[in-house]
Amino acid sequence: MAEQFALAYKEHDWKGVYCSPLLRTRQTLAPLQASMTSPVFFRDGLREINYGEWELKSQEEIKAVNPEAMKNFHENGDVFSPPGGETAIEVLNRAMSVLEEVRKEHVDGDILFVSHRTTLRVLLCSLLGVEIKRYRKCFEYLVCSVSMLELRNEGALLVLHGDRSHLENSLETASKIEAELKGRELGNTVEEIRTERSR
Repeated sequence: MAEQFALAYKEHDWKGVYCSPLLRTRQTLAPLQASMTSPVFFRDGLREINYGEWELKSQEEIKAVNPEAMKNFHENGDVFSPPGGETAIEVLNRAMSVLEEVRKEHVDGDILFVSHRTTLRVLLCSLLGVEIKRYRKCFEYLVCSVSMLELRNEGALLVLHGDRSHLENSLETASKIEAELKGRELGNTVEEIRTERSR
């Protein structure tokens, strides 16, 4: 999928590229990065939400031990965090700091963000005036999908959301990915967690 994304967007005139430093985002960006001259900036503010003690556990495992905590997280994720993890508001605050950096450094032009599902959803809610607690209910981000926003003086305009037309057999690919995501463990991969802890 990353190769298909790179093929579709390698000729685009990106003024800058901002990417989460975690492994899977770097892997997604790698084919495009190899074919472009635009500067790439890795920012911790674009990392995925920290699930704390829930990392690498499925939702079913968490519900079996603490169903009330899982319910609170889904209903009030803006202010409720997993034990040792982050709230959606905390994710938003660090992601917004990256966006503010981008707006100062780039007066105009197209900027590419390569980030994660929760991080992108809370950013989108904030920019479009949607309650942060509703980020799971209002927006979905499928793997390797593209969304486009225009940041105007009067606010943000959502031009495109969740586009995967750059993928071959995108509908079939989407079905396979969604099947794989069902029952998926929360958070980052083992390698990403080890890398984070060693930093």
